Amino acid sequence: EFVASNGSGLRGRDVDSPDWIVIHNRGDETADLSAYFLTDDPDRLTKWQFPGQPLDPQQYLVIFASGKNTSVAGSELHTNFKLDVDGEYLALSFRPDGVPVRTQQLSPEYPRQATDVSYGIVPDTNDTFHYFGEPTPGAANTATPYLGLVRDTSFSVDRGFYSKQLTAQDNPLSVAITSNTTDATIVYTLDGSSPAVEDVEGQLQVINGSIYSDPIVIDTTTALRAAAYKTGFVGTNIDTHT
Repeated sequence: EFVASNGSGLRGRDVDSPDWIVIHNRGDETADLSAYFLTDDPDRLTKWQFPGQPLDPQQYLVIFASGKNTSVAGSELHTNFKLDVDGEYLALSFRPDGVPVRTQQLSPEYPRQATDVSYGIVPDTNDTFHYFGEPTPGAANTATPYLGLVRDTSFSVDRGFYSKQLTAQDNPLSVAITSNTTDATIVYTLDGSSPAVEDVEGQLQVINGSIYSDPIVIDTTTALRAAAYKTGFVGTNIDTHT
């Protein structure tokens, strides 16, 4: 399991919030971690080496992907690379005595990630990766997984200043909002508040805002905020155009 955009989750030793990776020993024997490596580069499979410490059966270990490069047994571990929220190569390599002989990678790369949403394996699912809205560093992923991420919203008219003539009552701006996710529901507000929904038995219900259906008419200074949602998917962040 890992988080590639840690906003308000697990904290590191410097009271910051770096990305993190969790490995899990699913076997029946203790593993010697000195033979294992993490990497974000397919041409450097031994980019960051674990320290010589044991990982007992069924034990979890958290490694911060902060770029701080700390690999001391018994201390907080930090890789010498960070994770890309837009997706990249990530692999765990095993090299007991020379050339790496086994590499477990997210092939060809992991997909786009979202803030405070983890990506990991559901127990007993044959190594199938899913998104989780409740990250569990150091424990099994038991929450109901998401099916995917809703694609970000796009506005037909960008934020900025517009002359009074363009926004007069007889010639207002018309702003269309779209998402590339099929059947996504876009919710917007015009008062600066945050759009919000909740999932009630598989049905999205709007808590704050209005469901977008047609281009929005803007004829005065306005803070237009919008987000896109879909049942079973991770919703987008909130985009704001003033």
